[in-house]
Amino acid sequence: MVAGAKIWDGAAWVPSAGSGAPWATISDTPTGNFNDGTYDWDYWVLKTSGSLTITEEGLLDILTVSGGGGGGGGGDYGAYTGAGGGAGGVLRLDTNIFSVGTKTILVGAGGPGAGGNNSPGSDGSKSIFGSDSFGASGGGGGGQTRGLGRAGGSGGGGGGPIGAGVYVGGAGELGRGFPGGNSISGSFDGAGGGGGSAPGGTGGGGGGGAGGNGLVANIITTSIATSQAVGEVSGSDVYYGGGGAGEGNSTGAYGGLGGGGNSAKIGSMNGVQNTGGGGGSKESGGAVGSGGSGVVIVRTRV
Repeated sequence: MVAGAKIWDGAAWVPSAGSGAPWATISDTPTGNFNDGTYDWDYWVLKTSGSLTITEEGLLDILTVSGGGGGGGGGDYGAYTGAGGGAGGVLRLDTNIFSVGTKTILVGAGGPGAGGNNSPGSDGSKSIFGSDSFGASGGGGGGQTRGLGRAGGSGGGGGGPIGAGVYVGGAGELGRGFPGGNSISGSFDGAGGGGGSAPGGTGGGGGGGAGGNGLVANIITTSIATSQAVGEVSGSDVYYGGGGAGEGNSTGAYGGLGGGGNSAKIGSMNGVQNTGGGGGSKESGGAVGSGGSGVVIVRTRV
């Protein structure tokens, strides 16, 4: 960050970072602690809304993951497919100074998937730590057949266009997520929702678009993430905010790493809870995948 820059912490303008600044003290009992090979850390994992109280001003690392968007519905006939929901926005900020006081924390819910044919998925809701400066928008709902994806933290995919024309994915929030994929003109295939580190895949050629991969954020270890059931562990990394998959007329698609729901032909359409993953989609008939809820993780050095 720019030297001397300040940010609004919900009560006052404070320095954005400080070399050599002390780490903040939080009075609430930590979820746990760990050593990363160099430093000892206390951490707090919040899966529901609440608060943390800072009793000594200083540095904190925070991760906010908003709720993912629901998948979009298909058309009136089996061949007409919907698009995947966008992931909730993901924001990782390290070594920011926070002032003394109680910080309200909101944890976003995932948006419901479309309840039937020809309807878009619903947007997820935002997660924040203390103020909107430390948060991100919920994921955008996926587009229904012949429908645009909705904008959000990451955008929902565009629905299969059937005839001429391209239905584009919704925009992502700058610095928090990527746009949804587009559906190809003349196809029956829904596009994938955007993720925290990549846009959603294109729908076309008989196949649905894959969900965009989420963002790697190793603010806690993979073993802690597994035990706390947050994020999606892959190898040595933890991913948050995977986009939901769009359905294809012939073949399905997978959701993005970070809890994105698959399309119905693959199975497991719902975005995974506490990952911010978008919901996957299907062909016509019945409800589609809902977005996964978000999470807020905070740590301080001890």
